[in-house]
Amino acid sequence: MAQIDIKECVIRAFDGTLGTITIDSVPSDSDLILTAVSKHIGSDRISIELLDPASSSASLGITVDGRKITINLATDGTSAITSTAAEVKAIIDGDSDAAALVTVALETAGTGVVEAEAEGWLAGQKGLAIKIGEGNLTYDEHRPI
Repeated sequence: MAQIDIKECVIRAFDGTLGTITIDSVPSDSDLILTAVSKHIGSDRISIELLDPASSSASLGITVDGRKITINLATDGTSAITSTAAEVKAIIDGDSDAAALVTVALETAGTGVVEAEAEGWLAGQKGLAIKIGEGNLTYDEHRPI
């Protein structure tokens, strides 16, 4: 017989499904599919946001804060968004922090201009969180027959 002393903790288990999100922009040829890299980190807690900087001649940029990926879209001299799906994919693929969280696929060639998108979270992964208070876990060791 064995005993484990437990102090308050949370145990999380996931089903092995990789979370995904599809960013559907209205222009054709501009859809992106993001898929979690790891099935172990709780991919439902990874988010992405495509921001319109609302300024002229802005450059395409990326920031990653924990599990939140923010894409600052490029604009032209009239403040119109100019970033294509292929460019957004390239900036995510080229950022080591973002690439550690997600992979990006294009539904087509990716030449269409994307739209600003509010923050959205990857979904599809099922998980279980077990909260354990203080106590002891006692068990018998069983060997395979």
